[in-house]
Amino acid sequence: MAKTRITLLAIMLFTCLYGAIPCQALDKDKIPPEIGTLWPAEEEILKQVATGKPADLEKVFGQGEKKRQVRANFLVLLLTNKLPGVEVPSVGVKIQNAIIIDRIDLEFAEIPFEVRIIDCKIEGDLYLKDSHLKHNLQIIGKKSCLEKDADFLRMVVDKNAYFNNTTFKGKVNFSAVEIGKDFSITNCHFGNEESIFTELEVGRNIYLNEAEFLGPVDFQRVKVGGDLNADAVKFLNKAKANFNNLIVSGGALFPETKFYGGVSLEWARMKHLELINGVSAPDINLRGALIEDGLTISNAEMDNLQSQRLNVKLAELQNITINKTVDLRDSILSSLKMIDVRWPKNQGKQDSILLDGLTYNYITVGEPQDYKKITEPLYCSRFNVENYFRLETFLTGLGQEDWADQVYISRKDQELEQKAWWNPERWLIKIFWGWLAGYGRKPFRIFWPALVIVLIGMYFNDPQYLEEAEWPKKNKAYALLGRLMLSIEQFMPMVDLGLAKKWNPPETSWHRSAFIHGQRLLGWILIPLLVTAIYTQFKGLKG
Repeated sequence: MAKTRITLLAIMLFTCLYGAIPCQALDKDKIPPEIGTLWPAEEEILKQVATGKPADLEKVFGQGEKKRQVRANFLVLLLTNKLPGVEVPSVGVKIQNAIIIDRIDLEFAEIPFEVRIIDCKIEGDLYLKDSHLKHNLQIIGKKSCLEKDADFLRMVVDKNAYFNNTTFKGKVNFSAVEIGKDFSITNCHFGNEESIFTELEVGRNIYLNEAEFLGPVDFQRVKVGGDLNADAVKFLNKAKANFNNLIVSGGALFPETKFYGGVSLEWARMKHLELINGVSAPDINLRGALIEDGLTISNAEMDNLQSQRLNVKLAELQNITINKTVDLRDSILSSLKMIDVRWPKNQGKQDSILLDGLTYNYITVGEPQDYKKITEPLYCSRFNVENYFRLETFLTGLGQEDWADQVYISRKDQELEQKAWWNPERWLIKIFWGWLAGYGRKPFRIFWPALVIVLIGMYFNDPQYLEEAEWPKKNKAYALLGRLMLSIEQFMPMVDLGLAKKWNPPETSWHRSAFIHGQRLLGWILIPLLVTAIYTQFKGLKG
């Protein structure tokens, strides 16, 4: 029993000596001259810091701002442990509803404990350049407001940095800041001045959810160890939100985000990118971006989609509208899924869709596959033989020979379009080889005009004028057969059925004579075309 009491006594003594060390009494004789007499709010802060509790000045002094005022110099000395006789306990400093006046200058400061500034109004500049915080930094709360500039250049925070619900009225600089864990500016409001986050490095996740930026925004060369979450963010400035060279180990997620000036993600690197659920932007720039897994753009509208040299494993475009231009030149898309995509209306400007050098392994437009939806962007794009050949090869690999033939025919049509409209070669090839034979891919198209010519010829080739052939004159059935055989012989001069030589009609009218000569001429044209087209089809020639 005595041994147990001794143990409990030792534990209590250890706790008293090494537990949360309270602030010692301030040595008033050693107060720095720039501080002088402590203000009531400052005394309350020291009192609560000693207990490890938040110093809620509004609770003590009411809503009046005068009594809640705290001098920046006092706060700097407190956070850097330079108030004589005062040592901040390990739980850190928690200040709520304070009015902090003058400039807070913590350049090169070392702060070994957590700092929580909640619902405070900071009337001067906040200067944390080259500072080092070994625990969390929190400047949060719906009433938190930084009236002037905030400079965090090269600040290092070993754990988390939270600025949720804070209003920044001046210029904000988070350049080259290093944060060990999470960085959050959820529900923050940034004023008309520029907000700079260039070369920000975050060990885990960034949260921009529902933040609002009135001024220009620069997130160039930001590095994120986890995900970049940007739900329902509003970038309200006319300048593009700049995320060039962004590096995200996980995903960059922008659901319901509004980019009033557009967004640029040139040469960004990430596992997946989502621009979904009502995203709107005049311009989306993904030039040179590398997306290891998937890119999803859905329920979105934009004027221009610039994606030259984009490299992505799976690109999914669903229910999107692109009003002006699409540029996918030299992009690599392992798989492309397109569902309800509204491409730019061409209106005679074939530069509105650029696909030169685009490569892909698979394309789908949902179930069932719709050939027209697959080929729509190709037909509206600037003509390039390789684009047509690549899609034809893809469709052939799927076993969709009819679709592949349509792409081939369209390619040949486009090649002819490059010739001057008055060039007779253009029209002769298009009419006889294109329209009638599908450039060798549809040889039996010739059969139908040939059949019409033969049937009309039956009217003009009357077997009653046959000599030494009486069987066609026996009855109507034989007469019809005779007319058919005569018409076939007239249309196919190389075919000898033994009747044309015996046919000796009297002088006929000029139109009958003209038709017979025309029938023979068309026969000499169409039959060789048919033979050539069949040969091309079976030998796999390209015409």
